[in-house]
Amino acid sequence: MENRVKGNLLAFSFLVCLFFSATAQEALNLTMTTKDIARPAGKPLDGQLPRYVLMLVLFERGQTFREPEITTFHVYDPAHPEQGFKKVFTGPEEQYCRFLTPLFGGSGVVVGELDPKEKPAGRKMFWFDLLSGEIGGMIARNTMRERIRGTEIVCEVPPEGESARTGSQIIRYDLSKNKLIRYDIQLWNIIPADENCIMALTDLKGGRKIIKINTLNSQNEILGDTPPYFKKDHDYYEDEATGIYPAGKDCKDGVYGIHDFSLEYMPRGGKWISVIQDVHIVKTFGGRREHLPVVYVGDGRFAVAKTVKDSVEKSKKEARGGWDIPQAQSVTMLIDGRTGKVLKESEPEIYDHNPCARVPDNWWSEDMKPQPQHGEDEAGGNNMFKWDKDTKEIRYGREKKTALAKDEKCRLSGDGRYLLIFKQQTEGYKAPSKMTLRIIDGVAETDISYDVNSDSKQIYVSIASWLMLCPDKPDEKSMGSFMGSGFDYFREPIGNW
Repeated sequence: MENRVKGNLLAFSFLVCLFFSATAQEALNLTMTTKDIARPAGKPLDGQLPRYVLMLVLFERGQTFREPEITTFHVYDPAHPEQGFKKVFTGPEEQYCRFLTPLFGGSGVVVGELDPKEKPAGRKMFWFDLLSGEIGGMIARNTMRERIRGTEIVCEVPPEGESARTGSQIIRYDLSKNKLIRYDIQLWNIIPADENCIMALTDLKGGRKIIKINTLNSQNEILGDTPPYFKKDHDYYEDEATGIYPAGKDCKDGVYGIHDFSLEYMPRGGKWISVIQDVHIVKTFGGRREHLPVVYVGDGRFAVAKTVKDSVEKSKKEARGGWDIPQAQSVTMLIDGRTGKVLKESEPEIYDHNPCARVPDNWWSEDMKPQPQHGEDEAGGNNMFKWDKDTKEIRYGREKKTALAKDEKCRLSGDGRYLLIFKQQTEGYKAPSKMTLRIIDGVAETDISYDVNSDSKQIYVSIASWLMLCPDKPDEKSMGSFMGSGFDYFREPIGNW
């Protein structure tokens, strides 16, 4: 009897092991390289911290291409309004930088092209002291798709000594420890899959595989093979849709692929399923070729747009401004990814360019429903500034109000206290040129104008951005506040913006 029980237990254990070995996904043994990257020492700062300062990147240019063009960086600190806009940096032609972090003691991590001695030669990630205009040490070259998590920056770079065409690697830069960590595995078509995870393709002994890597703890998982139509060394996102994407956060529902005008779905632990093929898409005009709009809405379901009328007759109102832009008509289908069955269809809508998948609120699963986003140019939902849709005015303070001219834009500081109002460029081409900017303080209820002067014929605002000025040591709260705006535009195909 005892031997029979032992035999049954052994058989049961074997079946359990067999089950888990069949269902568990294989993992890779990832190796990493660590490098120390020093950052510049912060400067003592006066006044209350953290606070917001404004960065303006201006193109000062002539009327023709032969006339010289320069890029200038200006800083405005509301704690010192008497200083106005200080010019801190000058470079040749259209140089740029985008800050990935707050300014710690004046310095922050940026990606861009800044070199006062040379023309732009390549996108880099480096330290930049905005208050003094001093360029700090380089962190990584040719970075792409940077994401910030806590006090770490995670991004994609080519392997050292190679170009991006040969694949990419993932690096993590830890600001609190000044450490750069590089995953040695070579990857293609890297896309964020969740807060701490990326999904990518890599070559293994069994061929090209889809893998998921948690960049926080290095845990990884092989999700399966690529679809048969995927070819090696091809840029699958060049047409704004064709590629492989996560189905759900952390690929919890699997992955899906778009190829030309067809959609395929591979559920978690399953095989590729052909969902819908040869969808009719008409692009009315534009540069890039037409593409299939797809949005994953959760529970193994997809929203897919298709053209139902290749052209529609336009009203006089639609043909405004002297432009006769051709239009067509589309609907969005809700499709079950496992069966290919069309569950619902939206009402038809008129579009130009390429159709877009419009998802009604009741199509989303609870975990996939997108969070509301505020536009960059809005006065926003902050209590200090309110946009009155009826009067087209911005109200602030007790009874203060202002109106935006037709060609004016605005930028709200992260704490909601300050509002910049500006025109994108000066009118005409006449040297010297002058641009007038307004800064409204919603607490003090002041509206002050400042002039920026140039010897060039025109001033064009390339970037107007409020940046957080912090103490020297980075902390999670400051990083979290700085990252509060924006969206993840690799979550879904780019054509669905």
